Amino acid sequence: MLTPLHADGSDFSCKGYQWNTPLVPVATYTAGSTYEMTLKGGATHSGGSCQISMSCDNGKNFKVIKSMVGNCPIQKSWNFTIPEYAQTARCLVAWTWYAAHLNRDRVEVANCK
Repeated sequence: MLTPLHADGSDFSCKGYQWNTPLVPVATYTAGSTYEMTLKGGATHSGGSCQISMSCDNGKNFKVIKSMVGNCPIQKSWNFTIPEYAQTARCLVAWTWYAAHLNRDRVEVANCK
């Protein structure tokens, strides 16, 4: 997942990995609770804007739960809150980076778990 998404957005979000890779839980979150996300790596490409989103229907629909406008991923840590609607759901969390150096129609996805 180290390359940008297709310019037409056809592989948003997660490049389709959620449909051809078994979903294996890597974290357990509590609805209504706040958590910290810390990014690794140093390729910030002059920053941009990022979003954390969630899908509780295996990646068909995503809802943004946190937007970081500007200075992302130059800043490495953010807090985000799991919405109340996710109380009994198995959800997919995605981090999306709109890199400043790319055409505005391009998006880089760094992690979908």
